[in-house]
Amino acid sequence: MRKHHFLETGVFACVVAFLFASVLAFAVGRMPGQFATQLLTPNWMPQQIVKLIETSNDVQVAMVADVLPAEHPDIAIVLINEEALSELAYVSPIDRAWVSDLVKAIAALKPRVIALDLLFDRSTEPAKDALLIETLSTLDIPVVLGAADERYRMTEQARAWQAAFLAKTGSPVGYLNLQYDAQEASGDPIIRYRAAAQNGGLYPRSFADRIAEAAGHNFGSGGARSAGAKSDGIGGNRRIPWLGQPSEGETFFALDAVAVLEAARDPDGFLAVALGPQIAGRIVIVGGDFPGRDRHPTPITMHGDDDMLGVQVHAQILAARLDGRFLTDLGPRTVQAVVFGLSFFGLVAGILLHRRGKMLAWGASIATLGVVVAGLAALWVTREVVPLALFVSVLLGSVVVARLLVRFAPSLRL
Repeated sequence: MRKHHFLETGVFACVVAFLFASVLAFAVGRMPGQFATQLLTPNWMPQQIVKLIETSNDVQVAMVADVLPAEHPDIAIVLINEEALSELAYVSPIDRAWVSDLVKAIAALKPRVIALDLLFDRSTEPAKDALLIETLSTLDIPVVLGAADERYRMTEQARAWQAAFLAKTGSPVGYLNLQYDAQEASGDPIIRYRAAAQNGGLYPRSFADRIAEAAGHNFGSGGARSAGAKSDGIGGNRRIPWLGQPSEGETFFALDAVAVLEAARDPDGFLAVALGPQIAGRIVIVGGDFPGRDRHPTPITMHGDDDMLGVQVHAQILAARLDGRFLTDLGPRTVQAVVFGLSFFGLVAGILLHRRGKMLAWGASIATLGVVVAGLAALWVTREVVPLALFVSVLLGSVVVARLLVRFAPSLRL
């Protein structure tokens, strides 16, 4: 009789678990966009759970960050800091004649492309504005400029001035916007993804893509490498595949604008001779390095003291595009399948073992460990970020739901 009751209860539990798992998997599949981080992060969630979800994703991204043996061979960064501007009468906007001199000085070192991570959204001295336009429009080396698109807060006057100035240079222009994801647990922004283009916007391509194109790399209309859409992510995923810092040196060769200008003053001097091989043939991105400005937390800086400069973020995005590296989220169908399996298993185990608390606790612990290990293994092999917190929450939540069902449905008790 007891064996017959156990069999009936087991069959009923499987039917209930199948229905529950189907509904849960369907709900997960209906979540919009990057639901791996959005599914369990509404405002009403306990902050500890939200932080667990966010941290689990960011730790995975940091774990699979590629580390080159040395600095990236194709990219260099020229930083404009307070020291470089110390002798100028004004620093915002930066003196356009000084920017013109800097561009010419970089060009003298024979880079492949020069890219300016600078905003040109207002006039300064007309003669100096005209000088910079002349420099940018007549330089033999390709120059790429950045712009703030329609999503950036600025006056219509500034927006119109920016468009007119950039058009006069004749240079390719990409939007500089970075995508900020709010960390629900702290409210602070963090950069995890490349910003998508603004629909119908004046600047349809990103700054990094424009640089890559100027360097001779071909991209499809959607921004992905023509070799395959996966390099742009699956289903529109735009995760940034970060580069970690090599054991020796920095991720990107970087030097101060002051050093470049000094090298230009003495083309045959020691500094020019030393910098030449470091810059020749490389893509040079020029950007600011000012305290408290244009600095951003990222998954690979979340445990450090220093955030990443905006120009470094653009360099990271560009490096991934040049190298053909990608990092995606686990595909929606795979997530649905795993959610179904875990919720089914958790509910059935919770019902059948509700009288054996220790066995259920040990089983849930082992299953949780198995989910984590399997998720990390999948991450390492496929380079797809696994929503570990989601999977663990589904497993343990299903066990809790099973205990509640047994409590309020006597027919499920063994």
